[in-house]
Amino acid sequence: MTVDDENIRLALDSREAVGYRYFWIGVADEVRGHKPDALSELINSIVGDRTAHLHSNVPRPVLQLMEQISAGISYETLVEGRRVTPQWWVDHLIAREFSKSLVSTINNFTKTVERELIDPIMGAQQEIASSLAQRIFGVIDLLDTVEYFSEVLNSALNSYAELKNLPTGDYGWPSRPEINEWVRSQHKRVSIRLSEVALDLPSTSHDVAKPDLFGRTYRFLFDATFDAISKNDPELSGHLFPTFMRMANLAALRLDEDLSSMDDRERSLLVIEPIIDTMELSGYALIFERLLGSGIWTLVTQTWDRTYIENANSPVSTYLLSVLRFASGNYTLTPGSVGRSQRRIDVSRIFRTIGIVNNYDGETEAILQHRDPILAAYAPGDLGGLDHEAMDLFVVEYLAPRFGLTIADLPWSARYLGESISRFSDEFTDEDDSGDDRE
Repeated sequence: MTVDDENIRLALDSREAVGYRYFWIGVADEVRGHKPDALSELINSIVGDRTAHLHSNVPRPVLQLMEQISAGISYETLVEGRRVTPQWWVDHLIAREFSKSLVSTINNFTKTVERELIDPIMGAQQEIASSLAQRIFGVIDLLDTVEYFSEVLNSALNSYAELKNLPTGDYGWPSRPEINEWVRSQHKRVSIRLSEVALDLPSTSHDVAKPDLFGRTYRFLFDATFDAISKNDPELSGHLFPTFMRMANLAALRLDEDLSSMDDRERSLLVIEPIIDTMELSGYALIFERLLGSGIWTLVTQTWDRTYIENANSPVSTYLLSVLRFASGNYTLTPGSVGRSQRRIDVSRIFRTIGIVNNYDGETEAILQHRDPILAAYAPGDLGGLDHEAMDLFVVEYLAPRFGLTIADLPWSARYLGESISRFSDEFTDEDDSGDDRE
């Protein structure tokens, strides 16, 4: 296969889901203005004027019902001399038909996407990895589009429900589809599938004439793993983390090659980012396991243990500590440092939502809720994010015990965290001994 053939194939693969995206956006545009008052006005205009439907985009089943109601009202007006059917009943019937039409469209759409796009991806056996990854990203973009516009469709369904007359006891209304739940379940399926082909993607120096599928997959798996860890989905994070860790090693090698023309210091700052990423995810795995009560910390340590066994002749621990020292002593703004700052802010919000906040007055709420030295050390202040990086926790809780290192052997940032954890641990122990349980 020539380079041109490959590029054409990848371009076609990337377009596989585009039509579905346009369809979903079109459905959302059609119902965007369906608010209760606007709906009632639309219903009145079509029922009162049988030619009004020529100027409106109404689903055919709804239009047929409107025409039947209009004919019935015309007949009763002729016979009774006035309209008898109340407006609330007309609104109720037509809103129910609108709801049925939209729910049917949503259900048929999701079933078709699974049958035509997702199931073939999940069952593909001998497809080229780059082609399969491109198709998966097309589905991921589609799922993101579905989730984004689901608010519009849910708003329309809410509007129909507001026109429902509850005293009638009409049970003919359809069950509302859980669009976002469907998106999450399918997103999980394709994320796992992407992790299964990730290591088969070309990881050599990037060719600017081709899409960077390796780089995009690396970034996606990092974000997906962090998301799964923070949302307590050990099944998904357990699938993704080992693959991501292996990808990180390949990414560091590729960056070193791609950035060979840069200044040594600038290149080093970027080359170590994948290694920092693995340590950061490892630290968050422990934080959220302590915070949420379950997680993948055991799997994380087992994965690192295998790394040391596979690299028995290499000073892995020395290298990781060197990376951390270099990162801790650097204050240059890089894409990696910006991402880590944002994640610290996001995690601090989770801590505050749960009620773990350090007020800097000797009363850390973590003591009341968890009595966990690690959570107490990471408890955010009232006006800021976390005081420590997650990668430092990996060094303190895994790397140091694994290689018999003392606090004094660690980089300053990890040493500062280790001292904070030790201080809280001593405080909790003293309180337990004195019978003060802070309750």
